[in-house]
Amino acid sequence: ALLLALAAAAQDNPPASEPAAPPAVAQAPDGATQGAATATEPAVTPAEAQALAAAAERAKADPAGAAADLRAALNPASSAALPFTAAAYALQAGRNDEAIDDLEEALRRLPTFHRARLNLAKMLLRRNQHALAAGHLRELLRQPGQDPAELWRLLAFALLADGHPAAAEAACCQALVWNPDDAEILEVLARSLVDQGRPEDAGPLARQQLRRQPDDRRWWQVAIHAALAADDRREATVLLESCRRLGHADA
Repeated sequence: ALLLALAAAAQDNPPASEPAAPPAVAQAPDGATQGAATATEPAVTPAEAQALAAAAERAKADPAGAAADLRAALNPASSAALPFTAAAYALQAGRNDEAIDDLEEALRRLPTFHRARLNLAKMLLRRNQHALAAGHLRELLRQPGQDPAELWRLLAFALLADGHPAAAEAACCQALVWNPDDAEILEVLARSLVDQGRPEDAGPLARQQLRRQPDDRRWWQVAIHAALAADDRREATVLLESCRRLGHADA
């Protein structure tokens, strides 16, 4: 019966395919300033500043309408700040497809607009479009002035979910340089090792985290999967029994 429970645990919790969710996309628009644009941030004209102010007022009650107003104000010379802000309002209104279109429009107008590209990558991750998200994250990593910890972290999520565990492992190692105690990245690392057929490397990492966080259900999952992948039924049995005694019977 215990071996049947182990098999059920493996079926109910497939390894390495479901990393923790990445950070949410920022929902509040961040206003551009009048004057000359920088390499990575758009500027707005006085007329555009007025349009943004009017949209901000309308967005208090009708964010979808505010986004539509900003789209209607676009012309070939318009600042990337307009579609970028429209994306924020569309997201507030729950219109994610429109928000993605707006962010893509912002990048067409200013391809080096870092915040637009990062928000687009996060949106794509949330929609399980991992390969597209990874492309935008790699582009950001090639540009100066970025937060490498966040970018490598998000790239690790994207690569593992897209079925590239070896590349995910490499991205995890980069992310851990900046934040060695990031539990979510350590989980992605362990799952990537299992997916590569290296449970002998994933198991010790999971057990180390269990010693630090014995009530964290995800590490019981990873440790059990690593033992099963290594065909170590004795270890898996011990882990499953320990997990049950701690009240994590569904791990």
